[in-house]
This record gives sequence, C-alpha cells and structure tokens, in this order.
Amino acid sequence: MVFIVSALYKKTENFKLDYYKDHHMPLAMERFKPFGLKSYKILELNPETSQGYAFHTIMEWENQDGMMKGFGEHGQEMKDDLVNFSDVEPTTRLGLADAFKSVFMRLILTL
Repeated sequence: MVFIVSALYKKTENFKLDYYKDHHMPLAMERFKPFGLKSYKILELNPETSQGYAFHTIMEWENQDGMMKGFGEHGQEMKDDLVNFSDVEPTTRLGLADAFKSVFMRLILTL
C-alpha cells in the first residue's frame, strides 16, 4: 500500500524556495528512489489561511518499510541540508494513502 510522508513548512523570511525545489528535493529523490520513493509534490500554501504554513511537500512511497530504510540510510544527510533553505524544521505527518485521502476529503468538505 502507498505510504505518504507529508512535510509542512512555516512561512519564514529565511526559507529559500529555489534551493528547496532545485536542490533539496531532487537530492531526496536521488537518495530515496532506490528505497521506493515514487514521487513528490511541493504545494505553495496561503499562510494566512493555512495556520502560518507556506509550503507543503507530499512524498509518495511504495511502502513504509522502504521509507524507513531510506531515512535510516540518508535521513541525516537530508536533515543536515535543512540549514541551507530553512531555519525551522518542518512539521511532518506519516500515513497510508487511503487514510490521507479521507482526511483531505473531510478538510475540503469543511471549507
């Protein structure tokens, strides 16, 4: 079953979107693809209506085991790269794709 890693970044003056999308996430794809990372999407949010969050990245993995192995091997490298684009760690959420669909549908229906 598809496993999702979701990372939400707060709006800060020091967030470097170009570095994030042109270096960090391509590096993540390069490192994690052998472990089952299938795709990622970077969403730009309206921080005024998203509790101060400016960017939301959704990473789609083949399964949780691959994600765990990938982060076990390359997680520190990715965490060390954080200082190059942000001074705040993201809020992360993990879960199965079907569970995320139901949460997003409830969110959409309440807006």
